[in-house]
Amino acid sequence: MTEKKDLKDFYLQRVSLFGEKYEFYRKKERNSNIFRGLSFLLGVVLAVVFANFSALLLTISILIFLILFLFFVKQNVEFQTKKVFYNNLKLVNENELKALDNDNSSFDSGQEFMDKGHCFSFDLDIFGDRSIFQKVNRTATLGGKKLLAEKFLKPSHDISQILEIQQNSALLEKETSLRHEFFACGKIFSGDVSNQNIENLSSPEYFFTKTLFYKIFSIALIIITLAAILLSSLDFVSPYFGLIMFLTLQFVVIVNMNKTKTLNDKIEKNTKAFQKYSELFKVVEKMENVPQKFSKTISSKTKNFA
Repeated sequence: MTEKKDLKDFYLQRVSLFGEKYEFYRKKERNSNIFRGLSFLLGVVLAVVFANFSALLLTISILIFLILFLFFVKQNVEFQTKKVFYNNLKLVNENELKALDNDNSSFDSGQEFMDKGHCFSFDLDIFGDRSIFQKVNRTATLGGKKLLAEKFLKPSHDISQILEIQQNSALLEKETSLRHEFFACGKIFSGDVSNQNIENLSSPEYFFTKTLFYKIFSIALIIITLAAILLSSLDFVSPYFGLIMFLTLQFVVIVNMNKTKTLNDKIEKNTKAFQKYSELFKVVEKMENVPQKFSKTISSKTKNFA
């Protein structure tokens, strides 16, 4: 009973602490938004005023306030990230408080892993509301959740593996702050589930780059189009020739536009995924005694991302 009370006091203190930090960065973010707006408006006003006096003053004022505006944009992003991070830490501790009172509804139940045909998981309520999975699940990534589910669906019978899992669990049990930080970092980027997977970046086949002939043709088309526009502007060739070449080039771009968008979307998703896992690796590296297995995993994953 005393241990449970100590845990409650511990989580309550952390809820209060992270709540204060959340409010601090929320106000910082709000003020940064105000200064960003003011710098933009002041820049516009001064640009209008200086436009009547000197082109040099106009250029200098635009550059100064553009730098100021970008500074406040960067600052705003940093404050927003910290605000979300501390709010996540606050939520983690609030959820643990609920868990002490046997309310695990805040944690993922693994409903998607329920399988009536499985030899024991369905009968033993391994997944679903008020399940064993929901009680122990503290995963921060889609991959982590799948791995935990696999441990339940295909439990190991190897004594050495079981002992290793117990030893690693005991090590992480002492790292409460680190575990909470890991979870909070993971939740910053978990809004879109698809962003948690590393997409295959193999370039889609573009119609005009399938063969060497088409590659040469596409490069030649760009050069001829630019030359045609230049020559038509100098009255060496008919303006219609330049227009026709320009429209031909636009046709090539439109034909391949969907494939370009698909590739761009993949790159954007991968950027978010890399950002997420990079932050999670940094958290793990803060452990004083990182198990050798974890160190090798971090090293190999980092090499794969490079």
